This record gives sequence, C-alpha cells and structure tokens, in this order.
Amino acid sequence: MIITTSQNIEGKAVSEYLGVISAVQIQKTSFKSPIDFWTAGVSSVIEELKVRAIEIGADAVIAINIMPDTMQQVRAYGTAVKFLRL
Repeated sequence: MIITTSQNIEGKAVSEYLGVISAVQIQKTSFKSPIDFWTAGVSSVIEELKVRAIEIGADAVIAINIMPDTMQQVRAYGTAVKFLRL
C-alpha cells in the first residue's frame, strides 16, 4: 500500500478515485515530549489510512495531510485511488 503526500506516483496511472478517507488517533497516554506524541500519532494514523484504503479496495492513498488536532489527537486524510492495470 502506497501512502504519499504527493499528488502523483511516478510510473503509476490512476484509473479511479475512490474518495477521501480519514483517520484520527487519540493518544490516551502521556508522552515525555511533543516529538514523541507526534511520532506515535503519525504512525498510528498512517496505519489507519492503510486499513481503510484496503477495506475499499484502493491501491494507494495520495495527497495525504497529517496535522495535530489537539495535544491528544493527530488527524490525517487523503484520496484513495486505484491504479490502471496494464
């Protein structure tokens, strides 16, 4: 599963746009630093995007955006796509 901030993936042609998918990770534990919070949150929302993309039959999620929502949440969204099969 490809997850990228890019609009395009070199060597791949999009055949279908499946729509916007999103994920939110709520951190229930305290972290020693904002960097630890960010790192854990980003990893979690990327994994959630992968799960949601697989559920709808996507090959990739492009144009993702990841942002802190609060000091306890990280939010992400992107466009799920299918590639042209040759």
